[in-house]
Amino acid sequence: MTTTVGRAGVRTAITSAVLAVVLAAGCSRTVSGSSHHAVPSAASSTQPPTATTGAPSASQPASASTSASPAATVPDPCTLLTLAEAKKLAGSTLAPGVDSPSPDPASPASCTYTAPPTAPSGQVELFVSLAVPRALLIDRAVKHKFVTVPGIADETIEEPENSNIFIRKGSLWVYLNIPFGATPATLQRGARLIASRMP
Repeated sequence: MTTTVGRAGVRTAITSAVLAVVLAAGCSRTVSGSSHHAVPSAASSTQPPTATTGAPSASQPASASTSASPAATVPDPCTLLTLAEAKKLAGSTLAPGVDSPSPDPASPASCTYTAPPTAPSGQVELFVSLAVPRALLIDRAVKHKFVTVPGIADETIEEPENSNIFIRKGSLWVYLNIPFGATPATLQRGARLIASRMP
């Protein structure tokens, strides 16, 4: 009786020990497997993402080749045509130019030479901006006659009927108006003087 119980106890103890070993091994594999998927390795967590070719990051400044070029500046209109030159173009006595700057480069700054009250009528006006002159847009819309004049600037457009000439260098526009019937030759002479001083 004592021997049977002793052997049964030994078998029970051995069985319990085997089960404990098996369970421990299974738990070890489960924990190991779950931690493998839940925690990234050191290599994957510290490796920076691959940079995209051609686009600088937000924290990295753009290179000189991709940065935008500085915008053109609008010069003082009265420096593009002197009082003496304006008198010759108008063929009359003119007072010193009245300068009207503009805070917005897209809106025209102007210089106006006007004849004194005691002199014959005469006037020379210059409008300078980084936008296409409004007068050019309006007169094109109403189908006015224009003549392209080569060899003065990047673009020179004459409007003989209104004694206007429009000069463009890069993004800078100058609109010259010499009222009271200025000839095309006079307008083109004024355009050459202005273009020679445009930046």
